[in-house]
Amino acid sequence: MKTYLEVGAAGLTLLGVIVGVYGTYILTKWTHPLGWWGFNWSVLVMFGRKLIGRDDETTRINEVSTRLATMSAENKAESLHGLHWVFFGFVLQTIGAVLLVIDSIWVNFILETSSKAGR
Repeated sequence: MKTYLEVGAAGLTLLGVIVGVYGTYILTKWTHPLGWWGFNWSVLVMFGRKLIGRDDETTRINEVSTRLATMSAENKAESLHGLHWVFFGFVLQTIGAVLLVIDSIWVNFILETSSKAGR
């Protein structure tokens, strides 16, 4: 049972994060002119520039990108769909956290108490 709690907690929490990231992308998709891979690449490049102190270049590129993004209107139905994904991601993370708390209680109170009683 303990193994199922640990694996379930880790798996659901990770899945919740992935679902939440995807939902956030869909929710904010209209704010950037790039597709999925282009957006992810731009995030990596932005962090690379941040690490080497080239924030001004990132700011200039983001200003151009936001101007391009205003050329297409927000699809509110798609944004709402993204919000649903984000919410579902939070639900999965919460279930994972609850399983982790149950596992922690099990290990630290129930198993420890029963092993001390056996001594």
